[in-house]
Amino acid sequence: MYTLDVYSSVIWGGVIRSREVLSRVSYPSEVDDNSFSETDFVALISQSQTDQTVDAIFNVPMVDPNSWLHGWNFTTDLYRILEHALDKAYRHRLRISNKLYASQIFFPGGLPSSQSEILPKVMSSYMDLPQHFKHTVAATSKTTQDIFSFQAANITATLQVVK
Repeated sequence: MYTLDVYSSVIWGGVIRSREVLSRVSYPSEVDDNSFSETDFVALISQSQTDQTVDAIFNVPMVDPNSWLHGWNFTTDLYRILEHALDKAYRHRLRISNKLYASQIFFPGGLPSSQSEILPKVMSSYMDLPQHFKHTVAATSKTTQDIFSFQAANITATLQVVK
């Protein structure tokens, strides 16, 4: 819902209603579906995090760059950047129209960084992604390949919106 709300606000010029600051939703752990039988998931946890308690493991999402959810979480980060970029553009518009925005009172130096500072960081994060999140292939009957291609297309489209 969050990404759809931000996307709609960018495309249609609307208001973002699902603000990041108002949400307390964790990213999903990057665990593929085939690891969700009880024995496989417990084995996966014990392999990757042997020195932590089970409670600590379930409160911190697992990161696996080879899981399709890694691409999903990256795209969510791009939408978080878009939300803050839209806020900055709105504040800029208010400054031009000589209206005072609340952040000018509390943060006179400005909240987010400039586009010239943000975009290189975004592109660096993109370059760090595994190759299967950067290239799409024609749809096949191979579910794993198709879902990675979907994520690659989603990331590419979202990067264009961010730019």
